[in-house]
Amino acid sequence: MYTEFDVAGTYNTRAINTQKSEPGSGYFLLRSATLDNLTAVGVAKLRQLGVDQILDLREPTEREAAGSAEQKIVSFAPAHDIPTVSVPLYGTQPPQLGNIVDIYLHLLTQRGNAIAAAVAVLAEHPGTTLVHCTAGKDRTGLVVALAQLAAGVDPHAIIADYVRSGKNVRPQRETVVTKTLSKQRLSGTAYTEALQLHLDSPASAMQSVFEHISTIGGGQRCLQSNAADYLLRHGLSTQALTALKQKLKGHITHSHCERSDVNSGSDRLDSQLAKNGHTSCDNLTIVHLSDIHASNTGQLYDTADGLSHFDAVIDYLQNRMTKLDAIVITGDLIERGNYAAYDRVEDACQRLSDTLRVPVITVYGNHDSPKHATTLAPERREPYSVIELKGFRLVRLNSADGSLGEQQMRWLANTLEQDPEKQTILALHHPPTISPVPHLQNQTLLDTAELLHITAKYPVRAILAGHYHHHLSATVAQTTVFVGAPLAYHLNTLKAPGIVAGYRSAWLSIANFTATDVSYTPIHLTPSTELFQKDLNESQQHASSADIAGSTPESTPAQTTNIEGK
Repeated sequence: MYTEFDVAGTYNTRAINTQKSEPGSGYFLLRSATLDNLTAVGVAKLRQLGVDQILDLREPTEREAAGSAEQKIVSFAPAHDIPTVSVPLYGTQPPQLGNIVDIYLHLLTQRGNAIAAAVAVLAEHPGTTLVHCTAGKDRTGLVVALAQLAAGVDPHAIIADYVRSGKNVRPQRETVVTKTLSKQRLSGTAYTEALQLHLDSPASAMQSVFEHISTIGGGQRCLQSNAADYLLRHGLSTQALTALKQKLKGHITHSHCERSDVNSGSDRLDSQLAKNGHTSCDNLTIVHLSDIHASNTGQLYDTADGLSHFDAVIDYLQNRMTKLDAIVITGDLIERGNYAAYDRVEDACQRLSDTLRVPVITVYGNHDSPKHATTLAPERREPYSVIELKGFRLVRLNSADGSLGEQQMRWLANTLEQDPEKQTILALHHPPTISPVPHLQNQTLLDTAELLHITAKYPVRAILAGHYHHHLSATVAQTTVFVGAPLAYHLNTLKAPGIVAGYRSAWLSIANFTATDVSYTPIHLTPSTELFQKDLNESQQHASSADIAGSTPESTPAQTTNIEGK
């Protein structure tokens, strides 16, 4: 949906794939970083792409051609002779520090007229406009996103385009930015936020913009209509809005929402439904993690540390996910007896939540001890509870002792009966389905039959579980079960019967739910190195199969050997 180009003298250059009707006449809209260093070859490339107007969103102090910070001015930039329209977006010196979301929301609430003026330039020009700022990431990203959103372009496609900027900008600016920031003696948080502001384009930042837009008009209309209203209120003409929609109509992948009473999930950013009071089910994306096995010392077998893999989780979700609503961790938060590790678990969960701006939901596993988990946040410390997620009901269950028990079963049945038609997802540690691995086949939830008897009466879309240390999908009594692969270590399922081996390997899984469908995708995050190997026939006196299923066997670590692909 977007095409990237190499243009000599600039970077982060791409076009929205809506071409003019005349064959070979170019695109309607391109975006890039600054053109101050554009070469003759670069200018020729822009001409080849049909660019006959430049929209510069920088401040007068950022460019040689100065003008009013409140008015559009026409000038000619020294690096090229393409007519340039200037719409300074900040209206003041660009911020060098601060939280990227706060800065975006400041622009939305305080500089709406400038944003609308910039969109008008894109809409009213009959030819091809290239819009840029300094890096082509923040100001350019915001203007291009709102223009597309008002025209009805799929919000997820918009976010995917926005996220691409971080990948393009960081290699170009990282050395200079880190050198500059290192001189300012910033605190850890301030330094991290500054790096993100200058180098990254996290999906969560644009999702926050869409969240703000979704609240317009009480949040009861589609996101497209809200974006259009925002621009109209700040000075965009109805004629310009019509022209914008006409230009971008080839890029629209979701249907339009023309009436204020249409409850269309396709034109709302999915992540806003629950926050704005919408109760019907729409797309829900959950990242499923499991089996962290955090220890007091930080590592199992000298190398395995499930919490250390949170960095890989964050990196993957920030850079590859355009949509995320919640993270669910299905138990074994700590290694058995390592109660002090709950501090580390809570810190890691909070960092995950703060960074990705989504709730992190946990349940207890057989290695956990609810009575010792006093440092977990209250919502994670509770043994079982209900959480509303975008019209879905997610139920946390506690199988720390291998079963749910009569009391929890009664609570579950009563909870589901309160809204018997509500789409429901259950999260617990022990799977109500059998593993194909021989030594795990007695490790199912002990009261599986009782649980499935309850779930059969209600629209339970899926059960998320862990414990097996390998991923598994199954349908049991018409209920879908997804067993998540672990963060700490993965069982090697290729070993001969009686041999249990594990390797250091972190996984996450992506579960996507709609009103009618569900998909589940395991993602391998890290390379695999062998941790241990154990012959069950020689070690029954030392460890039960239950220990091996959900913990590290008490044996000497094997030599680290790369076993990937075997």
